[in-house]
Amino acid sequence: MSDIRPKNKRLAIIGSDKECPYWKESGWKESVDAYRGHFITDYGRWRGVIHKSFFGNYAFYIFDPPEALRNSDHWPCFTNKGKGKYSIHFSKKPDDISSGIMIVEQLISESFNKERSRGNEAIGFYTA
Repeated sequence: MSDIRPKNKRLAIIGSDKECPYWKESGWKESVDAYRGHFITDYGRWRGVIHKSFFGNYAFYIFDPPEALRNSDHWPCFTNKGKGKYSIHFSKKPDDISSGIMIVEQLISESFNKERSRGNEAIGFYTA
């Protein structure tokens, strides 16, 4: 997977000195061994889970990824684990849970944008 970094780290300000991390702001829930939520874009939402490792690493998964993502250059970074669950390989480990979620959401959006551009070019529209 190419080294895609989130374009903006959206943080909600709560009170005067506290920040709410993006994963929490986006509705992800933390349990003892995982975070559960949805990767959300303008094109839809896809269930995800992020497993915590004893050593502080995280394993990201998406369920039933969109067809646009399956047709993208990044599809080889997704490994089918069965029952609609796909592991996500990052070329560089995300800095934290929030940036990992944003990277996946950005990949999904970019996949839809590229698919839409290819469709426009096929019917004679060119995008800049």
